[in-house]
Amino acid sequence: MQGFEDGLEEARQKAEFDQFFDSYESSYALTLAYPDDILLETARKYDIETEGRPKKDIVKELFIKKGGF
Repeated sequence: MQGFEDGLEEARQKAEFDQFFDSYESSYALTLAYPDDILLETARKYDIETEGRPKKDIVKELFIKKGGF
């Protein structure tokens, strides 16, 4: 039973994480408030493709790579 509950909790956390990055308004602290030059430099450092991608997608991938979820 504990494994099932753990799975439900993990699914809930993943849904909340994804919802955070659904819009620029909800992810403001990590997207719009983050200076572009620092974001792009940091993304390149972690081999994250930036060309043609929305800023919120770049931030989300960076957050995941740094252990945010």
